Amino acid sequence: MPVVADHARRFMWRAVRGRTLRVVPALIMLVVLCVAAGKIWLGLAARDAVALPKRGSLFYEALAVLDPAPAAAVSVDAAEAAFRAATNDDRAGLIFRSEHAQQLIVRALSERPLQPRLWLWRVSLLERLDPDDPRIAPSMKMVYFTSPASGTLTAERLRAAVQLRKLDDRELADLIRADITMLLLQGGMLQGRNAQPAIIPSEIGDAYREGSTAGRALLVGVVADTRPDLLSLLR
Repeated sequence: MPVVADHARRFMWRAVRGRTLRVVPALIMLVVLCVAAGKIWLGLAARDAVALPKRGSLFYEALAVLDPAPAAAVSVDAAEAAFRAATNDDRAGLIFRSEHAQQLIVRALSERPLQPRLWLWRVSLLERLDPDDPRIAPSMKMVYFTSPASGTLTAERLRAAVQLRKLDDRELADLIRADITMLLLQGGMLQGRNAQPAIIPSEIGDAYREGSTAGRALLVGVVADTRPDLLSLLR
């Protein structure tokens, strides 16, 4: 009897091991396929090709688990879709798409925070939903902290900052003033070398036209202190 029992245990062990060797690769392949499908789905949803799942649903939570750090491109696509939806969706649809984009952006920034354009998108989405959101000022400061003092993002950064309806954060206000001052001084140097009449830098003119009441007040104050001769050109 002990011999029979020993043979039975060995037989069962071989059977279990054989099944495990067949099932585990299949499970791994299934997980890989689910991750790939989830990322493809997120990309399509960001482009309005498929519908978004209901927030808090099992499908939604599964996608969050399977795609913990989406690419920056997917996050930007989702943010752009949220802004496009503003003219087509009702308030609930806009909130849903904006929150979806926010979640993607936050997860992407948690992996790679040195992406000023993603911080800029985050500011725009937060400002659209609630101008009093306390996360706006820290996010806008991160745009400055993660981007060079001057470059391709300067005009876009200034325009977004001057559009903010609340500018009561002193550190953020100082960063915005530095941007405006730099542009004014650069413009003055170019005009001096070329002996041209005074003109307002286009970045400042665009920011003023699109700015909020608080943003315009800050901008006018800096121009008055730095280049008062340009005040009459602000319009």
